[in-house]
Amino acid sequence: MGLFVLEQSLPVPGIAIGVLFSRSGPYAAIGREGYAGAMTAIAEINERPGSLKISAEARDPQGVTEQYAPLARD
Repeated sequence: MGLFVLEQSLPVPGIAIGVLFSRSGPYAAIGREGYAGAMTAIAEINERPGSLKISAEARDPQGVTEQYAPLARD
């Protein structure tokens, strides 16, 4: 008789974060670069074993100043 521990596959906790970059409109070029960087960082974190899993809730304010605050609240 022996003592042993079974490895369990428990779900990894996750969190959704807001990613707010203008990927269209007058700031599209810089917004796409920022968005790509954020998504790369999320992917790298998610690849780490046992790490908190992150999903992105992406929004595109299209460079319209008045759209940033409402989309950030969304």
